[in-house]
Amino acid sequence: MTFSTISGVMSSSLPQILARSRNGKIHSLFNQSFNIGFEEDLVHVGRAGGQLSSFGMLLSYTEMDAILPNLAAGDLVKAQGTMLMLYATYGPVIQLDTARLRVVDLALRPVILTPQRLALVREALEQAEDEAQLGLALGEQDWQHLNALVREDVRSEAFQQAARYLVGRGKGLTPSGDDILLGFFLVLKLFGQDAGLTRPLLDFAGQSTTAISAAYLKDLANGFVSEYFQAFCQAVALEYSDGLRSAIDKIKTIGSTSGYDSLMGMSLGIRKLEVGSQGPLRK
Repeated sequence: MTFSTISGVMSSSLPQILARSRNGKIHSLFNQSFNIGFEEDLVHVGRAGGQLSSFGMLLSYTEMDAILPNLAAGDLVKAQGTMLMLYATYGPVIQLDTARLRVVDLALRPVILTPQRLALVREALEQAEDEAQLGLALGEQDWQHLNALVREDVRSEAFQQAARYLVGRGKGLTPSGDDILLGFFLVLKLFGQDAGLTRPLLDFAGQSTTAISAAYLKDLANGFVSEYFQAFCQAVALEYSDGLRSAIDKIKTIGSTSGYDSLMGMSLGIRKLEVGSQGPLRK
């Protein structure tokens, strides 16, 4: 079964992932998508109309309707150049030629840090704040660690300890603590304040969290973000307030709480850039 994915799209990080991947398996299956797990990476295959993952592709409704019923977790997958071979449990071998997919640029490109940009982003994020939508019920200990992210130098042990506290904290495919860290580090990288952060990010991704969370953190460390976050970054670069609000509204729709958790982290990142050590977020 060969699919000519004429209408499909894929992340600009995917060719790099496939170049270093050989044998994998179906990692997880959902109603609208599935993940392929390789030794070092995940590849997300979703349905057109959803968010394009930083490590994924989107195929047409017709193709996904034909593929998904044939798959089972653990099915063998082989990467051969641009071709993905899916050895389906319930059907024939499925061949996906990624060379036919349109590449979408999801590389995060830093912007110049200016007071105007910070004010624009802070205002937009403040309007989106809703603690009730977070995946964590934040207690005093949680706030102590969030304050440390804002106040402490990124190279300090106190900062590292605060970040480690959040890794894997919470439930779901991407625990809330990971989503907070993703948003936090995204803002620092966006404004070019990520010196020395790549190694810690990769280390955090390798700690006790889910494979899916680890893949997102790893991609961010390597300079790639998912589609809605890319729209946010582009709106910041253009200082386009309507585009910024639109991107934030899309981020809110990610998962059950992941979007709001990420926005919380982004707010923390802005606060770190603006006020640094001027005091706690919450007493």
